[in-house]
Formats: sequence, C-alpha cells, structure tokens
Amino acid sequence: SIDLDETLNTVFYNILDVIQAEAGSIFLVDESGETLVCRICQGPKDILGVRVPVGTGIVGYVAKTRQIDVTSDVQSDKRHYGQIDEQSGFVTKSMISVPLISKSEVLGVIQVINKKGGQRFSKDDVNLLQALSSGGALAIQNASYAQRLVQEERIRSELMIAHQIQQGILPREFPGHQDIHFEAFNAPAKMVGGDFYDYFQLDSKRFAFVI
Repeated sequence: SIDLDETLNTVFYNILDVIQAEAGSIFLVDESGETLVCRICQGPKDILGVRVPVGTGIVGYVAKTRQIDVTSDVQSDKRHYGQIDEQSGFVTKSMISVPLISKSEVLGVIQVINKKGGQRFSKDDVNLLQALSSGGALAIQNASYAQRLVQEERIRSELMIAHQIQQGILPREFPGHQDIHFEAFNAPAKMVGGDFYDYFQLDSKRFAFVI
C-alpha cells in the first residue's frame, strides 16, 4: 500500500503473528534523524508516540549501530530504556530488536517482546524476523516516498494557486499618458514572492508609484 499507516499495520501484525510475540512495536526515525518515534505498537498499554533519542535504550542502540539485538533478560540490561515500561506498565522480559534498513538508510527499528508461552526467542525467530524486516523496510520506505510525493504535489498545487492569485492582483498595462511611459515586472525567486507594486494617476499633474 502507498499509505504508510496501512503498510505499518500489515508489516507489524503479520510479523507478530509469525513470531508469536506477546507485544511489539515499530519505531521510525523522525525528520530530524535524531529521534525514534513509536508509530505502531501492541501490548497491554499504548506507547504510541513515545519518543526515544537515537543511541538511547536498546531501540536507540539498534538504530545507531544497525545491528540486531537479542536480549533474554531485558530488566538487567543497562541499555534498557525503563521509561517505556514505566509509561506502559508492561514488564519487558525478552526482546528481539531489528533495524529497518532499506537502500542503506535506517528507517527505524522493529521490536518483538516476550515470546508467547513463556518461552525464549530462538535463533530461528531471529533469522525469520530479520528476513521479514528486510521486506517490511522496503514496503515502509516505498509508502513513505509515495506519501512524500503526494504531499509535495499538494504543496506545488497550493503554491501555483497562490502564484496565480498574486499575479492576478498586480496591475496590468498602464493605459498610457502622453508624458509618461511606465513598465513593471514581477519575478518571484520561486513560486510566490512577498513583493507588491502598483501605480496610478492621482490627478492631471500627479502620478503615484507604490512598491
């Protein structure tokens, strides 16, 4: 899907189902490139919108190093970002964190938490999650590109309308006067500028220019 939210849902819930995890989340890197934002999650508490600096916690570590992380005892791991558990009220026991990378770009991190049935995640789980994440990252990137193109097209359309309005309020050719020849031209650096001009005759002896 070219819709990012729909793509995230498809990727996320299929992976959770296959891996058989109790909970999980997908964090995506924001526009600054310095913060991860939880875009989708499943668990007893909603952590949607939680922000974690890149390099902080396990999720931030994975985004920074681009390395898969398997933690069997999260609570004793010094990298664990405890604020997430505090906000969610959920006890994170074991976790696999995989970077979402497409075309050498780190898009974010997917985490699956606590294997169902109280078991530990296996090597097969890790390999499977890595394989699924590769395809998921590509789908997410394609959806992001499509969303960005739609937004850029909307902005271009709005700027074109603004350009037409601006040009429409500028005066047209001066009807002429035997003693005056006047021409004006407006060329904004981009689509729209902040300049305005006008000119008009006040009376038989006075002519006004406004810039």
